[in-house]
Amino acid sequence: MTVAAAAGGLADQGHCLGPLGLGLLHSASGGWSLPIAVLLALLVAQTVAAFGESRDRHVLASRGGA
Repeated sequence: MTVAAAAGGLADQGHCLGPLGLGLLHSASGGWSLPIAVLLALLVAQTVAAFGESRDRHVLASRGGA
């Protein structure tokens, strides 16, 4: 798997929830607090991952070169 494919897969993480998932969470919880909390948790996780991905380094260098 290439780095671009891994980053693309991470970017698509939010689509697994989508409007339908948010609507189901809203219906199940009876309000918007839980769906918004889930979105914020995903935002934090994606931000942390983005900082990790944006480091100025070579991918193979972390494996001892290849």
